[in-house]
Parts: sequence; C-alpha cells; structure tokens
Amino acid sequence: MLRSYLKEIFEPTLLFGLLSSILGISIAASHGSIDIFNSIIVGIGVVLAQISVNTIDDYVDYKRHIDSETVKTRFSGGSTLIVDGSISANSTLAIGVVSFSAALLIGLYLAFSEPVIIPLIIIGAFSIIMYANTIVRFPFLSEIFVALSFMSIAAGSYVVSSMSLSHIYSAFAIGISVGIMIAMALFVNGIPDSRADRKHGRRSTTVIMRTNRTRSYYYIFNVVLSYLILIIAVASHLAPSYLYLTFLAIPLAIAVSYGIRSYRGPMSFEIFMGINALFVIEFIIFAIIGYLIL
Repeated sequence: MLRSYLKEIFEPTLLFGLLSSILGISIAASHGSIDIFNSIIVGIGVVLAQISVNTIDDYVDYKRHIDSETVKTRFSGGSTLIVDGSISANSTLAIGVVSFSAALLIGLYLAFSEPVIIPLIIIGAFSIIMYANTIVRFPFLSEIFVALSFMSIAAGSYVVSSMSLSHIYSAFAIGISVGIMIAMALFVNGIPDSRADRKHGRRSTTVIMRTNRTRSYYYIFNVVLSYLILIIAVASHLAPSYLYLTFLAIPLAIAVSYGIRSYRGPMSFEIFMGINALFVIEFIIFAIIGYLIL
C-alpha cells in the first residue's frame, strides 16, 4: 500500500519542477553567493506544488472516467493506481490538498522576505487550482499556464536564493524558454489520451488538433520559439553564450517531431514520449551548466 502511494506521489515529471528551481538558483549562483536555506526551502515548495497538481489532476481524471478509458504507458494514460484500486481516489485528492497547502505556506514564508514573488506564487496557485477542471477545457491554455508556471519557478527560485532582482530579466527569459519546453512535454504526453479527453469534455490542444501533421508543426513551432527566446536573451546579454550548449539536445526534438507525425498508437509512441522527456531534461541541464561554468 505504502509503495503504491509513493509511486503516485513521486512521478518522474517532478524532475521538471526541481530542475527549473535549480536553474533559477544557478542563475543566482553565477552572479554571487546564494542563501542556502532559502534555496532548499524553495526547492521543497516547488516539488510539493508539482505533487499537488499531479495528484489533483489524477483524481479529477478518474472521477470523469477518463483514466478508465486510456491505454496506460509510462508517460500517459493517467493513474493506473487509482483505476486498479491500489490507492483510493479520496486519498489521492487528500495528498494533493495537503501538498498544495504545504507549498502555499512555504511560498508565503518566502514572500515575507521577498514580496516581489507574490505574483509568481499567485500564478502557481491559480494553475494548480484551475488546471484539471477549467484550464484543460480551453485550447492552448494548458501550454500557456504550464509555461508561465515553470517560468515563475525559475524566476522565483532566483529571487529567493539571491535576495536580489539585479538579474531577474535573465531568469524570466530563460524561465519562459524552459517553460515552453515543459509545456511541450505535456502536449506530447497528451497525444495518446486525446480520444478519451475529447469524449469527456476536454478541449486541450491535442484534442482540437485532429491530424498528426498539425500536432508535429505545433511542436516544432514551440521548440523553435523556445530557442529563439534563448538566442535573443544571449544576444541581449541577459544570458551567457554558454547557454548555446542547449543546442546539443536538438537531435532529440527532431526525433520526437518524426514520432508525432508517424503516430500509430500509445504503446508504439511511448518511446517518443520518453525521448521528449529526455530532451527537456537535457535542455534544462545544459542551461544550468551554461550558468555554472561562467
């Protein structure tokens, strides 16, 4: 039983939030000393916030009977654990509510020392509360709010770890670039579930895009947009040129684009969802390295 709950809580996607926070802290470290305590606390808060949104989303999808009609893979299909009875839906919701409350308390604590992060906390809290029931009902909103939320994580982590605003524009620029990439992970992982999502009222981007070619173009557009923002940040001296290390991850994005165009079903697509997750992780890690080798 405990193992099942731990499996539900510690999903691989938690890496996205943790790495985004580390990116913000790395930006601070590249320009001087950091507050170690605040850096640890903000990382814990970010992980708790992402646990909250993941578990609440699993609960809502189960209650809508979406997860009972999806094919389960390592990256899509929702929670197998609730569907097969390994954990209860109400317990999953309770985990989400407790995690959200703890993350909010951490956010409020940090806001006392740096009130400027209050708008970033509001973005994150709004996304968690509204995502599963409202945001997913409108095309493109999921990607927009995911990008904004992870930008807020990077920028907020920079502010509370540095106790400064001197390089906040760098954190915003690279944060939105990373946020777009993570939004594309959400988009790609939603492709196998689009039929069940459509049936039960979701109007996410994967649902309204009926052809694999259109989905592939949308993915490519956002990847290019993310890199374009990064290039502009470097050219404007908001970010170091070492961030061009992120271009080493591009071959993985090309492979994912091919996988989307040739989509045949959830199980054969699983490898491409994995490649895309690796692409996003590599992108963020290369960005972190780009700041730390200054």
